[in-house]
Amino acid sequence: MNKNKIVAQTEVRDLAKSANAEITKTRSYMAKLRREAAKDLTDATTKLYLKLNQDQQEQTAALAKLTTTLETAKASTAAALKKAEDTFTTKFEIIVDTEAANHKKYEAELEKITGVAHNWKVSSAKERELIKMEAKVMNNDLNKAIVRAITLGEAKAKSVLEHSTSNIDSVQRALSQEIAEQVEAMADNVLKTVRSNRAKIAQNFLSVKGYSAAAKDEIEGMIQKGGLSKGALSSIGDFLYAVSIVSDVKTKPSEGIAAGSGAISAPFSGDLIPEVPEINKVNGLVDEYMSIYSQCQMRWPYGLGKYLLEKLSHSMTKDGVLTVGAKEGKDGQFVYMSAKAVGLSSKMALFSDIGARVHHYQDALAKLSAKLPKKAIVEPLSVAPPEWQGN
Repeated sequence: MNKNKIVAQTEVRDLAKSANAEITKTRSYMAKLRREAAKDLTDATTKLYLKLNQDQQEQTAALAKLTTTLETAKASTAAALKKAEDTFTTKFEIIVDTEAANHKKYEAELEKITGVAHNWKVSSAKERELIKMEAKVMNNDLNKAIVRAITLGEAKAKSVLEHSTSNIDSVQRALSQEIAEQVEAMADNVLKTVRSNRAKIAQNFLSVKGYSAAAKDEIEGMIQKGGLSKGALSSIGDFLYAVSIVSDVKTKPSEGIAAGSGAISAPFSGDLIPEVPEINKVNGLVDEYMSIYSQCQMRWPYGLGKYLLEKLSHSMTKDGVLTVGAKEGKDGQFVYMSAKAVGLSSKMALFSDIGARVHHYQDALAKLSAKLPKKAIVEPLSVAPPEWQGN
């Protein structure tokens, strides 16, 4: 009996060691998938922190010197601060959505290791408890990634300030702590709005998918002519081409950011944020979008391509990226990418060149909508030419 106990103890120890090694490998893989999004969040945090510091310093100087009003001091950095806040919000949402889009990969790997299938509907009560534990691990990993990215950004900003200021007095240190608290509170608040923004992303991606299906031949023709390789459409051409390839693929319903557990904790305050536990098409559409966006982001990590993708991601959470207008040499109205939505100051003829007639777009959108899972979460997007602006 003692020999059997020793053998059993050794087997359990070896199994634990092997399982922990596999889990570590899986978590490292997931970290790799969100690495670009985490880096972008760190950069956005640094910029936001510095803008908040600048805003505070100008207000303090205004009160001390009495050379200007507080309102004027606030206005001097308001635009830059608003831009930094918007960028921070977008980058925060991207890392959350990227993680959610990769949940299925995480769940598949955990199933290999633990033998527990991530299926809330058919699992027994005991298995559901195990699934809750797995979902908690997944959510904790996301929170750790968020906290690390933001605190790293704060540290970089503090380093910049320390190098630019010879004397960091106690007042400045207190101010730094206050700014850090502002940034972290903002992060928690953004997480509370992610679910509603995912609904906007789903609606906007459905419209892009419908457009890409209707303009598939035009997009492929532009790519074949060298439009993408010559940089004419840059990362936007890459994105549209990638969407057009999967434009006839049926959207599969998916879980939300909490992996079906019904709630996710805020990264800094720890407050529980409710999440719809059902599997629905909103999450499925957002997962499709994030999968394509992440791939394009890896192919365009620098320069103009990166800039255009950043503007696209921001517009996808707002009024969308499509517009309606004329096409040179053609009668009628066409749907195409909005240059303004991707940060370009003037209308690009290349976008209208690959436009789709409005009725072709509407037909493609109707077919896609019919293929969506039956649970109605996203309402089909309709276009009423000629003044529709993507909202």
